[in-house]
Amino acid sequence: MQTRAAPSFTEENSSEIVAGRLLKGENGALSRFLITLVDHLHSIVKEARPTRADWRGAIDFLTEVGDASDEKRQEWVLLSDLLGVTALVEEINARRPKGATPNTIRGPFYRADAPRLPLGADISLDGVGERLTARGRVVDLDGCALAGASVETWQANDQGLYENQQPDLQPDFNLRGVFTADDKGAFHYRTARPAATRCRTTVRSAASCGLPAVRCGVRRIFLS
Repeated sequence: MQTRAAPSFTEENSSEIVAGRLLKGENGALSRFLITLVDHLHSIVKEARPTRADWRGAIDFLTEVGDASDEKRQEWVLLSDLLGVTALVEEINARRPKGATPNTIRGPFYRADAPRLPLGADISLDGVGERLTARGRVVDLDGCALAGASVETWQANDQGLYENQQPDLQPDFNLRGVFTADDKGAFHYRTARPAATRCRTTVRSAASCGLPAVRCGVRRIFLS
């Protein structure tokens, strides 16, 4: 019995060849996603027609992203944020009703282990920068206060850098904290005015990659 020869890999059928290999994988959902990714990636390569040196440069960049990542700094998340992919995934998977706070991303510098602090506490542990007071109120879609809401906050300093970008220069947990809203859903704390976030290392520059912002997120709700 004759064995049918496998088709040769060509520019025209490249994505189909790879898709056939991926379909043999055990993870169906991941395989389907990778097949779509490969199809689009091959189309980009065919359109851009990079040289070998161009592609090696792209691989070197991705290698730098991996090398710069550790348990406190996740450069892959930063890259996903800069490309707008994180925001798009959130928008697709977290549809919100009219009037709700818009989706936003945590970013690569978020830490889940920030300390819980009393209302009015100062999260600027080094006292550097212009002082300010942050105030807010957590309410539901009807405008009713959500007492006991757990509010996390994290921000860059007056140089646009988070403490996990400068572990040797800023105190641990600088400009971070978790607060519990009062009976009126209100919270407040002291901090320092942030500068626009600076993207370093993997993007090979210190260019601004975000507006000056004090980030806040309601992580969970405790109803009395």
